[in-house]
Amino acid sequence: MTAESRLIRCPSCGATNRVPTHKVEAGRQPVCGRCKTPLPVGAAGTTAPVTVSDATFAAEVERPALPVLVDAWAPCVGRAG
Repeated sequence: MTAESRLIRCPSCGATNRVPTHKVEAGRQPVCGRCKTPLPVGAAGTTAPVTVSDATFAAEVERPALPVLVDAWAPCVGRAG
């Protein structure tokens, strides 16, 4: 029997990590296998939001096998009311 897992890209080094869902649900914090940076995992094992830059856009948004939701925004500066 194969355990369910999730692929999470490390925000620090870009490595893709296979994270078993049951370990996250048990309260364990996954870390990157390459650089040991904590991986962005939210409540109930969901992937937490990741900040994307020009340098990481292709890897984070264009290449993943799963759909990606992008929330693009900018602060309101100098708006007169």
